[in-house]
Amino acid sequence: MQTKLAIILVSTLLFGCQKNVFQPVDKAKPADQATAYMNDHQPDLAISTLNEAMKNDPNNFQLVSLMASAKAQKAGIDTFNLVVKLATSGVSGSNGLTAMFSVLPAVDANNRGLMLEVVNLLQSIPQNSRTNEDNFKATIFNAAFTALQAKFFDQNGDGQYTVDELKNLDDTSANAIINSLLDAQNSAVLYQGAAANGVAAGKVQDVVTQLEAQPGATNADKLRNYLASHQTPVPSLQMNLIDSGESSEESLEEPNEAATE
Repeated sequence: MQTKLAIILVSTLLFGCQKNVFQPVDKAKPADQATAYMNDHQPDLAISTLNEAMKNDPNNFQLVSLMASAKAQKAGIDTFNLVVKLATSGVSGSNGLTAMFSVLPAVDANNRGLMLEVVNLLQSIPQNSRTNEDNFKATIFNAAFTALQAKFFDQNGDGQYTVDELKNLDDTSANAIINSLLDAQNSAVLYQGAAANGVAAGKVQDVVTQLEAQPGATNADKLRNYLASHQTPVPSLQMNLIDSGESSEESLEEPNEAATE
């Protein structure tokens, strides 16, 4: 049943317009070449190709969107593989944030930085210029970035936070986590590729509502209490996707503007 859901989901979301999520709308040579590199899992070559093309066409949002995909792939977040793994293999974790830990790469400063660039790139595309695929990618990548940031503070990645791990969660990081979660919710609302989109957005909203209901004077306090109190299974990001078709004090600023290599 899960395999069938995966096939339906991937077909609907990635091939609904007779192209995969990386496929350009036009047949521009740089976009085609970058897409081919990503299909061969060579994100560095895709990034190099897109950087060169964007020197002369920085406001080509098709290229900007492809750059986001290439950088996400370099960070270890492959859109197609992530959706398939979530739908067929399930996930481990105890709440909406930790549920994706098992399908995310090990966290380091490099892939955190790359994913910050990814969400900034997608955010830089004006809403009236975004395609349905852009909104889908923004939903997936913001959700992945949210979970990746939370995973950074979980030393062994088991989804169970110790007191010491929670103490390391500073206000700046908490704000970044919550803001990327809100961006995922907003993109899910904009995505119109599946009839059950409203269900997916609602489940992201459930996490937001639960966070807001936590005691605490700051976002960091609320997020610590949420992570500490939700140590048993709750509706996870796995269902969002199916229905919609080491310790450090380092922190990330919230998304603000596009960045490219």
